[in-house]
Amino acid sequence: MTGTAHYKRLVLELCRAFNDGKISRIDDYLTPDFADLGVSAGPDWFKSSIQTLRRSFKDARWDVLGLVAEGTTTVVRLRFTGVHVGDYLGVAPTRCAVSVEQVHIYEGRDGRLATHYCVRDDLELLDQLGVRPDTTMVGETKPMRKKKVAVAALS
Repeated sequence: MTGTAHYKRLVLELCRAFNDGKISRIDDYLTPDFADLGVSAGPDWFKSSIQTLRRSFKDARWDVLGLVAEGTTTVVRLRFTGVHVGDYLGVAPTRCAVSVEQVHIYEGRDGRLATHYCVRDDLELLDQLGVRPDTTMVGETKPMRKKKVAVAALS
């Protein structure tokens, strides 16, 4: 079975594997030539990025907010949550709780997921971590700086 319902189920199972920390299950969902289109990387990079998220954010979750599919394409809108406890995007642990929406688009082939593209707001995530790029004009970026934000932090 490789229809729309099958690919929707694969995406939901992938989200469940992420939430449960079962990174070893990811190979069950991806084609050997899987491509993460936002970064032009294969399945090993995709698994590594998931491991980094799980290591950098305690209680990391992808909570599904919506799911639509047509043919072999599945789009999932989700909320990523967690507590920042490890280096991420060059930012040392802040112990800040984060909650950001993301959209992930998967294309299936031969019963597995073959491509992935993600739309996310990394600036919002950095804001919630209490850091952001300090820019003076478009294209001219200064190093990241700490800023005071009203974000829930765990001790």
